[in-house]
Formats: sequence, structure tokens, C-alpha cells
Amino acid sequence: MRYAVKLMTSSDLTLFAGYFRLHSSSKQKGTNLDSDVMASRLFPALPASITGTFEQPVVVDVYGPDGAPIHRVRRKIIKSEGSRNWRLNGKLIYGPDADPSRFDGLQAEDIAVFGFDGEPLPTSISMVLLSATSPSDKPIADYLRSTFQLAPRVRSMTDMSTTDLAAVPVPAGHPLNLLLPDPARTADLIAAAEDDEVARRRLDTRARSGTARPVSAAELAAAKARAHEVGRAGEALFCAHLERELTAKNISGFIWTADQNATSPYDFEVTELSGGTTLIDVKSTTSSFDGSVHISGAELYTAASSSEYRIARVFDLEAAGGPKVRVSEPIELIALAVRDQLATLPTGVRASKFEMHTDLFTWSEPTPLPSDDD
Repeated sequence: MRYAVKLMTSSDLTLFAGYFRLHSSSKQKGTNLDSDVMASRLFPALPASITGTFEQPVVVDVYGPDGAPIHRVRRKIIKSEGSRNWRLNGKLIYGPDADPSRFDGLQAEDIAVFGFDGEPLPTSISMVLLSATSPSDKPIADYLRSTFQLAPRVRSMTDMSTTDLAAVPVPAGHPLNLLLPDPARTADLIAAAEDDEVARRRLDTRARSGTARPVSAAELAAAKARAHEVGRAGEALFCAHLERELTAKNISGFIWTADQNATSPYDFEVTELSGGTTLIDVKSTTSSFDGSVHISGAELYTAASSSEYRIARVFDLEAAGGPKVRVSEPIELIALAVRDQLATLPTGVRASKFEMHTDLFTWSEPTPLPSDDD
């Protein structure tokens, strides 16, 4: 997420229906987004000059003022030919049905903090409104106005770093906290991107309770890309581990099969000193060892037909103590049991992916994986 803070002018507040009605003489309907911030610093892919009008659809999650919960609308970021700045525009934003006058008390020089998601263009925005008339908002707004030297016609908008946002004195329960990175939420996002139903339920429960932001399409896409990166990093670390095992003469050789064929139902083919072959599929996580691993249908059926198909669980990928690996005993019997159950499914029903807890398998002791310095 990329951040910005803005001192809202009277014309900026015309995006909100209640304010617009009270100031109907305004020539603008929308909130200005400074081009120096939006295009030069946050999203360089936004066009600097255009012919006609450029529109970027966005989902906008509005929080506040006075700590009010999420109100989701769909709008656009627009830049017209000849316009200096971008604008958050589209239809007027009305208060939610349960609180229709929610935005009517906004005033010029109130503060908005923006969190933008999406790559290379913004696709979703979290907007936290801070009102000078709200006891919970005013100290935060005063801090932001002073720290970032916000002033009308001088400096109305600037970008913020994650460190900047984390330094803002925000009371517990205030929606501005929802914009900060949350390692647990990030881990669940990556797991949910791999179809972990338990992680998905945790994300949904926290979003419904208001203790976390709902997951945007941009975040889920980024999580899927991140899950792929984590998987690839785990394979690379395990490859380095096998190279070390080969040097120590603990194995006779190995092939990084998935590096040569991405559809392979296992990642490594290891030749043991006895001459036998072990098939190993690597399951990687930035979290601790315990949890679920996801096995595809192809992996399950291959494991069910091989007496030496094992899982290598690479974990703690980002932990201070460094990544580790534990290798399972052959999973043939479990795979056979699941395969037999699949035979009882109704005709036309096919399971393509399985979530299995690590407790189902027997594992080796943890082994530290080679670091970049090894």
C-alpha cells in the first residue's frame, strides 16, 4: 500500500453529497489528487500528459469521520486534457443507509489519509477522513497538519511512508490503524491466495468485525504473486540444501525437476546412495512450521503410486533465525487413503486440490537452510 495525506479544501469536499448540496455554487465535483504526488511519486505509470480524458476505475473504502466504519463505493480517478491534477470523481458519495448524514459535517481543512493499492495503476483506495470537530480525530489531524506542514494553497497533499504512518499517534480501534501493515493478515493473504480456507475465514471474520480491512482485488493479486515468489524461494533454498548434501556425499545426485518442467507433480528427483529415487515436493511458508500444506490432484495421485514421495516443508523464510526445512516420511499411505475416498464422489465431481495439516505426516528434525553467505 502507498500512502498520502491531504488537507481537504472546500472544493475537495464536493465529492460528498451533503457538502455539495450546501455549496452548490462550486464549479467542481470531486477531490483533487496532486499530480506531483500521484504520478511523480506514487504511481509513475499514470500518464503525465493525455489526449482526451483518462479514467482509472477504483474501489473506494471510506472510513470516518469520527472513527466511523467502512463505507465502500466504486468511483474513478480522472484526468482531463489540460487538467493539472488528477481527481477522485464519479458519482457523489452519499452517506450509508444507516447513517445518511455521516459526511455532512465535514469542513474545509479537515484531513484525509489515503492508502492506495494496485500495480502499476491504483485499483483500490482506503480513505480515512479526520474531522476537526471529532475528539478522536482532532489530535491525529493536528499532528498530521503540523508534521507534514500542510497549509491551504501552499502544501495541500504529500506522500507518506509506512514509517510515517506508524509514527502517527492513533488510539486503539481507530480506523487509521487498519491502513498499517499487519504481518498476520499478510500471512493469511498469502495462504488464502493458495486456497487455504481457514486463512480465508480468518480474513473474512476480521473484515466483518471491523478489526481489519476487507481484502481488495489488488491485494489478492499481489498475494498470489507473493505466494509464487515464496514457493520459488523455498525451492531455491532447498536446491542449495541438496547441493550441500551432494558435497557431503549424503546423496548421489538430484534434478530440480520443476525448474525444467513447471507442470511436474513434484519439485525434485533425488538419487540416493543406494541408487533409489526419492521424489520431493517443496511446500514453503514465511510462517512457522505448523499449519496446512496444499497438494494438487496431480501431486496426490503421483504420491499414491510412489513409495518414496515426500514433502519438504520450508518454513520461517523471513524469520530472524533463518529458514529451516523438515522432510516428511513417504506420504504414500495417506495419499492412497485420500484417493480411495475420492472414488466415492458423485459422478462428474472431481477434487483438484487438497489442504492437509502438517500433523498428518511424520517429519524429520528441523535443518537450517543455507543462507546467501554460506
